[in-house]
Amino acid sequence: FTYPVEAVAVQYGTGCGTVSLSAYLPYAGNENFTVNASTLPAGSVAILFMALGSSALPLDALGMTSCVFNLDPASILLNVVGRSARIPLGDVPLITGDLYFQTLYTNPGANPAGLQATRGLRCQVR
Repeated sequence: FTYPVEAVAVQYGTGCGTVSLSAYLPYAGNENFTVNASTLPAGSVAILFMALGSSALPLDALGMTSCVFNLDPASILLNVVGRSARIPLGDVPLITGDLYFQTLYTNPGANPAGLQATRGLRCQVR
């Protein structure tokens, strides 16, 4: 297996709601790498998760109808409250590999739990 050589940030998986994640290209050594959640509903609270792996866990049983958790829960490294997070990608030591992100946010009335989730965002740090 050969890893791709380019740095990319691409959405994957299933989300529920209108909010999406985006990021600048994840170049190794970028001290200002930032992940953003766009168009959050007014007054909502958001939690951004970062993990080392992906999954596709349905959240229907938690009242989040048609929502999927796109991260591997066992590999979660970070969670941040807010619409964006700056994550320094250090160069000493040089950090490369894949990072996965997803945001869960409040949206009363959207489903029984009043929570929604973005699609996942896979960032190839190169």
